[in-house]
Amino acid sequence: MSHDNVLPMPESDAIEQQAAEWIMRFEDGDATAADKAAYTAWYQSNERHQQAMKELSSLWGEMDILGELNAYAEEAAPLVLAEGDAKTGEVYRPLLKDRFSLPVGIAASVLVCMLGLYYAFVGSVMHQGDYRTAIGEQRSHTLPDGSTIILNTGTQLTVNFNRQQRQVQLEQGEAFFAVASDTGRPFSVQTPKGIVTVLGTEFSVRLRPQAVDIVVAEGKVVVAASQQQAPSPALVGQANAELVAGDSLAFDQAVQELVSVAPDELERKLSWRSGLLAFSGEPLAQVVEDISRYTDIGIQVRGQQLAGLPIAGYIKVGEVEAMLTALNVMSGIEYTRLDEQTVELYLPQ
Repeated sequence: MSHDNVLPMPESDAIEQQAAEWIMRFEDGDATAADKAAYTAWYQSNERHQQAMKELSSLWGEMDILGELNAYAEEAAPLVLAEGDAKTGEVYRPLLKDRFSLPVGIAASVLVCMLGLYYAFVGSVMHQGDYRTAIGEQRSHTLPDGSTIILNTGTQLTVNFNRQQRQVQLEQGEAFFAVASDTGRPFSVQTPKGIVTVLGTEFSVRLRPQAVDIVVAEGKVVVAASQQQAPSPALVGQANAELVAGDSLAFDQAVQELVSVAPDELERKLSWRSGLLAFSGEPLAQVVEDISRYTDIGIQVRGQQLAGLPIAGYIKVGEVEAMLTALNVMSGIEYTRLDEQTVELYLPQ
C-alpha cells in the first residue's frame, strides 16, 4: 500500500504528544517501576523532552502528577532493564500507544491540541527578534501575527510583541510593512525622529539623515514626533500627522512635506520591493544617492551640470556595473574607475 499521501508528524509535535502521553499514563495511578524508569530515561535523553515537560508544567502546574513526574526525573533512580536487555544495556522503553486504553489516548490528544492552541496564541502575542540585511540585500519576513516585513538594502530593525502592543524599532535603512489587523494591539514603528502607529495597513518607512520618509499604500497611519502619541490634523510644521493611502510624507521633528501621489507614482516609490528602482525625472545626484545604497562602491559625478541631469527609467538593483550600464542606456552617461572602490560618472565630449 502506498503511503505517499501520509505526512509525518513534525518532531516538536511528536515530542509534545509523548509528553502528554506520559502525563496521562501516570495520571491513571498504576505506573510500574519499569514505567518510572522508562520515563526517567526518556526525560534525560533529550533536552527537548525536558523542555516539553517544563512547558506543560507552566501551563498545568496545578496537576499533582506533574510534580511526581518531575520528582522521578530528578531522583534519577536506577533504570529497570527489560528481560534480555542485560547484555545490551538498553533501557526498557514501552511503546506507550500500545499500553494506553482508547480514552487515555483521546485525552492525550486533547491535551496536545490544547497545548498547540496555546503555543499558536502565545507565539502570535509574544515575539522578539532582530532582522537585518546587508548592502545590496533584500529580505521578506512573516511575523507570528501574520504581518509581513520586507527589508530593503542595509536595514536593521528589532521586533518586540507583547500582549498590549506590537513594536518595531527601525534602526537603519528602509522597510515595507503589511500589518495584520489587531484592534486590541496597535502596531508601531519607532524611529529616532518619531513614531508611526497603525492597526492594519501597508506602508513603508525609510530613515534618511535629514528626515524619515513614509509612503502609505493602504489603510491609515498616524505619525507623532518625539515619542508623542496623540494625533492631530496633518499640516506642515505640526508635530503630528494622519496619513491615508496614497500619502507620502517627509518627517523630522515636524512635518516637512506631505503630498498625495497618483497610483502610478505610488507604485514607482515602492518598486524597490521588486528589485527595481524607478525614476521619473529626478536629478542624477539624487539617483546616485539612491543606487549608492545598494553597493559599497563610491559613485562620483563630474560637474554640477551633470549632477542636475534628469533621469527617467528603471534600474535593476544588483551589481554596480549593471546599474551604471542602465544609466548609460537611459542618458548616455559614461563612467570610469578611479580605483577599486570608486567610479566617476561623466558625459562624453
